[in-house]
Amino acid sequence: MSLDLDQHITQDLHQASQREWLETNGLGGWASSTICGANTRRYHGLLVAATRPPAGRMSLLSKLDETIVLNEQDYELGCNVYPLHRFSEFGEPAEYNSVENHLLTPVGLRSLSPADPDYHPHYTGGPLERDSSYHQGTVWAWLLGPYLRALMRIKGSEGLEQAREILSSMSIHLKESGIGSISEVFDAEWPHHPRGCIAQAWSVAELLRVWTETELKKPE
Repeated sequence: MSLDLDQHITQDLHQASQREWLETNGLGGWASSTICGANTRRYHGLLVAATRPPAGRMSLLSKLDETIVLNEQDYELGCNVYPLHRFSEFGEPAEYNSVENHLLTPVGLRSLSPADPDYHPHYTGGPLERDSSYHQGTVWAWLLGPYLRALMRIKGSEGLEQAREILSSMSIHLKESGIGSISEVFDAEWPHHPRGCIAQAWSVAELLRVWTETELKKPE
C-alpha cells in the first residue's frame, strides 16, 4: 500500500511530526518514527530488536541525522521534538540553561545536579563507593563535546568564543594526569581532581572533535 503526502504536509514540521510510520519484522522488533524523521515517542527507533523474542526489546539504532557540508558550512537536516521543550525569556532553551547552571564545570559536565539528594561530590573510596558515585555527580569530560556544540549553535559567535575559552582552559589538564591526554572522569567539586583512566579515548575524541569545529569556524 502506498501513501501520498503533499508538500503542505511534508514542509510543515507540526503536521509532519504527527504522522508516523511503523515496520515490524514478525519477531517482536520494529522500525518506527515520524515522516520528518523526528522521534517523538520513547519507542521510536530505526532498529528496535527483541533480544528475547518477542520480549527483551532494545533500541539499537535510534535515528540518523543527515548533514550537508557546502563551502565549509554545515547544514543540519535532522531534528528532534521534545514534548516538554521550553524557551526562556532570553530566547535560549531552558534545558540548556539548566545544564549551564547546575552541571557545567571547567573540566566537563556533572552527571547529576548538586541539588539532588543522591549527589556525590567526589569519586573516591573503594570499588563500591566509586561505583555508587560514577553517575551520581562525577564529572565526565567527553560531555563537553555536545555541550560546546550546543553552545555554539545557540549563542552564535559569542558561543564560539566561549567554547574556545573553555577548550583553552582544558589545556592545563594535559599536564597534570596522563601527560598529553584527558582523564575519564573528575570530582564534581573544586578543584575537580582527575579520576579513573588517565587517558580516556572518548574524552580525547569529543574534545578533539569540537576543537576542530571551532578551528573550521575561524575567519579566513
